[in-house]
Amino acid sequence: MSAIPSTAARKQTSMIEGISVVTLGTLEMRRTVRFYRALGFEVLHGGEESSFTSFRAGMSYLNLIAQPAERRWSW
Repeated sequence: MSAIPSTAARKQTSMIEGISVVTLGTLEMRRTVRFYRALGFEVLHGGEESSFTSFRAGMSYLNLIAQPAERRWSW
């Protein structure tokens, strides 16, 4: 019997179990905050006039960070 775990067993134990935070850049903080509030997200920090806003998303968090209009997106 081998003491080395199978490939399937190694993959199973290395899976990500969750994500606690996601941060998104936005060109329009006011509009984006209103959108997530309309979906029922609770603002914990920041808001429409802030350059950084954090929402509660169940047991996790959604963050928004304002980006300048001249920002070039690389994706």
